[in-house]
Amino acid sequence: MKLLAQLCCKSNLLAKSMLHCNGDLFHVRCAAHALNLIVKNYLEVIDGVINYIRESVKYIKGSTSTKEKFEEVIVVMDIDCGSRPTLNVPTHWNTMCDMLESALHLEKLFMS
Repeated sequence: MKLLAQLCCKSNLLAKSMLHCNGDLFHVRCAAHALNLIVKNYLEVIDGVINYIRESVKYIKGSTSTKEKFEEVIVVMDIDCGSRPTLNVPTHWNTMCDMLESALHLEKLFMS
């Protein structure tokens, strides 16, 4: 691994004249950052659905009476769900997955 780092080192590549524009455009992103950009790009495709679910969860969690009514509707509609919807943290896309997964069990409720 150390050898690979030495071979790809910016100064090494500059010394071998392997970089254009004096290396000003040389930038290697970490895998986690690249993955984050990919996920964010694809989440934009379903942004409307995500927004609908997020606002629904906010509404449900907004007050005690709303939570109680929500529980009543779950019983009346005979929905079998293990957990209640969770709200995502906008800066952490992995919490988006948690929110969508928790809402998936309540699809019947959200669609009515």
